[in-house]
Amino acid sequence: MDILTQTIRKEGFFALYKGMASPLIGIAGVNSLLFASYGVSKRIISPFPQLTLPETALAGSMAGAANAILASPVEMFKVRMQGQYGDASDKRLRTVAREMWSQWGFRKGVMRGYWVTVLREIPAYAGFYTGIDCSCFKGAKCEDSFQLTKSPNASSQRCTGKISQYGLFLRVDLPAELLTGYHVILWM
Repeated sequence: MDILTQTIRKEGFFALYKGMASPLIGIAGVNSLLFASYGVSKRIISPFPQLTLPETALAGSMAGAANAILASPVEMFKVRMQGQYGDASDKRLRTVAREMWSQWGFRKGVMRGYWVTVLREIPAYAGFYTGIDCSCFKGAKCEDSFQLTKSPNASSQRCTGKISQYGLFLRVDLPAELLTGYHVILWM
């Protein structure tokens, strides 16, 4: 609570939203790439529309790997903006991006932390899409063949988002997010 009050007192209320410009600008592209990659990955894995759970996890992991291409710079810029401490010399997102490009280039600047992001995204989206598939089926009964019987149940549809987010966040994303942020902060 002390950090909250100090931040508001020293930097103002909007300091709580520092670093949000990058995700707000990039989220549409990131999500578009993620869902398009998942659709393509499903078609690569199987010509049939219904995938088994392992196939769903594989398609999700492939989508996560493709998603890292846009997610990595979005995360990099977000962390760089949040790492500023409320001085008059704080830079805008445009300035931070330009400086990173001119000082470090594309690979060592804008895409720094890419492989850490890839390692986070692959298992995270395998769990995310598998969670969606499990929760979209009545009772989520996984048989020996990992096939599920589809049944549009209203209560299972309400739980779909929560279950998929738990699959994304708790299993992989929390520790990986800490590692990604730590990797970027060390570089600052």
